[in-house]
Amino acid sequence: SELGDGRWVLPYTGYPLPHKFPRADLVFDVGYATWPNGRLVAVDAPEQGQFTTVGFYPPSRRLRLNARTREGGSILVEVGELTGKPVDGRTFARCTPIVGDGPDLRVRWESGDTLGVNERQPIVLRFKLTSSELYSVDFV
Repeated sequence: SELGDGRWVLPYTGYPLPHKFPRADLVFDVGYATWPNGRLVAVDAPEQGQFTTVGFYPPSRRLRLNARTREGGSILVEVGELTGKPVDGRTFARCTPIVGDGPDLRVRWESGDTLGVNERQPIVLRFKLTSSELYSVDFV
């Protein structure tokens, strides 16, 4: 369920003993787990990490990230062809480092904010994360 402030909530029941032990008195307590909308699971890079998506046809030409960078952290994105070759102008070196905390962090490169490919060209996306959490990637 969504709360009025935009957080999501899930009730849970907890027991003081693991399930493998008998519980004659069934002592338990209830609680609520809460998290910001869209931030239940993340790719977390406390120091550094990177990954590449599978090949796909992008549904639109621009990217936005739901992410959080810690002090000194950043996220870089590279667009690649299925052959592995980076798309001209859409390399890590040309990416404006993404810093901040929000659901709408736009991905930009020196020469623009589009993916640099036509709509019918399959791509892969590569990510380099430094002291950051990436919750989702969205196309706009």
